[in-house]
Amino acid sequence: GCVRPIRKHQTTDFTTTQYRDYRTFTVGKAQLKLNPEANCSIPGCVVYEMSTDAQDRIWLATDHGIAVIDDNAQLLKHMTTEDGLPGNEVLCMTWQDDGTLWVGTDRGCASYNQETWTVIEQCPQGIIPCVSTDTQGNVYIGTYRHGLYVYNGEDVERYHAYNSRLPHDMVTALTCDAQDRVWVGTGHGLWCMNTEGKVYTRENSGLLSSSIADLATDGHSLWIATNAGIARYKLACEPVMACAKN
Repeated sequence: GCVRPIRKHQTTDFTTTQYRDYRTFTVGKAQLKLNPEANCSIPGCVVYEMSTDAQDRIWLATDHGIAVIDDNAQLLKHMTTEDGLPGNEVLCMTWQDDGTLWVGTDRGCASYNQETWTVIEQCPQGIIPCVSTDTQGNVYIGTYRHGLYVYNGEDVERYHAYNSRLPHDMVTALTCDAQDRVWVGTGHGLWCMNTEGKVYTRENSGLLSSSIADLATDGHSLWIATNAGIARYKLACEPVMACAKN
């Protein structure tokens, strides 16, 4: 499962889910327990990602579409391919500054704004493991085997292992830091999309593995989840990797 803070200024509020046989959802400090009877109103068996909107509603990316719930885990809205999603298995999502929601599914990428879904036809209509945005309005779309696509609202530019420093065409994680640098995780290293475009691997940095599973920023650090442990990159100074084994 996954755990996410659901409010920026309340560190004790978290959401959590369990995959497949156990479907739980807890908000607050309560001890988490496996409960097959919990939240039967939430569609699907897997929650891949969670986020909140400006109204503090909780959005869940599930294996059966997008679910929107309140603090009590009551279902407010459920959206599937019948509502315009390209695929029902929603693997990732992120909010743009203008309030647009971007999602990656098992059948392509789409945006949601003013109650309307728009499928990005210029991108592969396959598995999209990750999406991210920057402050310039660009959308970064990581694909399962076709590299990275950058969408500026009209056109798409593709980066792959043969025309850039992208280590591998399977993009597993994306995030944008406070300096608007985009970090791209793959199974063969971490690429920073800036003027230098350095690639970090187990061999040339403090990473415990070159296989990147997830990325997150907190303003001062880049947190890097690998298949062998977690590393922290201090963004405000020279590259320093601090690692913690599983």
